[in-house]
Amino acid sequence: TWVRSCRSGCLGNYFSLLSTVAPEQSMQWYLSNVFSEKGHANENLARELCELFALGTKHPVTGQPNYTEDDIKEIARALTGYDYDWDRDKAFFNPFNWDPGSKTIFGVNRGAAKFPEVLAAIKAHPSFGYFVPKRIYRELMGFEPSTQALEDMHAAWGSEGDIPAAPARPVLVDLGNLDPADVTPRTATLAGGRFATENFRRAL
Repeated sequence: TWVRSCRSGCLGNYFSLLSTVAPEQSMQWYLSNVFSEKGHANENLARELCELFALGTKHPVTGQPNYTEDDIKEIARALTGYDYDWDRDKAFFNPFNWDPGSKTIFGVNRGAAKFPEVLAAIKAHPSFGYFVPKRIYRELMGFEPSTQALEDMHAAWGSEGDIPAAPARPVLVDLGNLDPADVTPRTATLAGGRFATENFRRAL
């Protein structure tokens, strides 16, 4: 299941993790992509891939929108074709249900794109190296990273998404520089962040 995939891949390569989890049967079913077909593309998985899993609605640094509604529609077309075998209780790709037409995603003509081309386009997006590292930092620390910390994480993240490397140095440096008097309103979340970070450091 996608839960086991997340657990086994959470300290590895994010692009590999995303490429494993997004097409999984449970994710296809949960986000209504099973039975999504040419002419009737369901946009749920396309939207969640962009908004929650990889990019966010706006670039974390520039604030520019990361995608348009047309992008979501085009990605949804590329993700069509998944069907369900009730006898085997398994989702599968049915080329007869897939939309083979040309798709324009993030302003680039991707041809007859399928799932791999969508994931490649997401990985090449300028926000891919910022959005997830920023979320990891926020979960560990309890507040937003500084501009410098975010840029450091972006550099460590790389093109594939090095999950443990991205937040390691910025988180530890920022913890060492924190003045408790400066974060009094955030004491509870900061304490949780310190605990989580210590566990994270031991896992490295």
